Amino acid sequence: VGGKTAVNLKEAKNLIGSFYQPVLIIADLNFLKTLPQKEIRNAFGEILKYAIINKEIYDLLIKTDVEKIYSYPFPVNKFTQKLIYLCIKTKLDIVKQDEKETKGVREILNLGHTIAHAVESITNYKEYSHGEAVILGLVAESFLAKKIKFLSEDEFDKIIKLIEKFVDKKDINQKILKLKAEDIAKLIKFDKKTLQQKVYRFALPKKIGVVKLVENIKHNLVVDSIKFLQQWISEKIGF
Repeated sequence: VGGKTAVNLKEAKNLIGSFYQPVLIIADLNFLKTLPQKEIRNAFGEILKYAIINKEIYDLLIKTDVEKIYSYPFPVNKFTQKLIYLCIKTKLDIVKQDEKETKGVREILNLGHTIAHAVESITNYKEYSHGEAVILGLVAESFLAKKIKFLSEDEFDKIIKLIEKFVDKKDINQKILKLKAEDIAKLIKFDKKTLQQKVYRFALPKKIGVVKLVENIKHNLVVDSIKFLQQWISEKIGF
C-alpha cells in the first residue's frame, strides 16, 4: 500500500527508490495465522505508529485487552479486521494527498522511522527487524517532541503507556544499549528528510491524532532522545 519501492545502502535505508503503484492488493487475514509470534510483534511497530497518527486507532487499542489482538496465533476476528482496515485506510488517505511525497503531507507516515532507519543501518540490518526498530523510533521521537515542547507531558505519557501496553521490554534486543547515541544520531544526516548536515527534519506527534513535520531539529537534541530510549529500554518496568 503506497507504491514505494526502494533498496538499502550500507550508509542508510531507502536512499534509492521509486514509486510504482500495484494493480491490486489483497489482504487476507487468514494468512496472518501462519506467522510466528516474532512477526506479529513486528507488525505492532507500524500499528502503534498509526495509533499515534489516528486517534480512532489509539482509542481502540488503549481500551482493548491485549490478548484480543496481540496473541499467538494471530486472532482473526471482527476487532482485528477493523484494526487492520483502519491502519490501511489511514495510510491511503494520506498517500492520496501526496502520492510522491512532494507536498510534505505523506512524510508524516515517517513518524518513528527517522531514528528507526538509523538503528537498522548501524546494526547492518541484522539485529532489528523493521517493526522492532520503528517501536524504538516511536519512543525516541516522542521524547524528542516533548523535549522541544512540541508535545505535552500528558500526551507523551499517553504514547508511552500505549507502547508499554503492547511491548515487553524483555523482548527488545539489547544491542542498542552497547551503541553510542552519538554514532546512531550521525546516521540521520543520510535521511531523506534532512535539510542540511546536523540540522534535521522529523515527523513528530503534536498530540494523539496530530503529527506534523518539524524542521531545524538540532543534532544534540537527537542524541539526547536516543539516550532516553536507551534508558527506557534498560528500565525493568512497564511490562
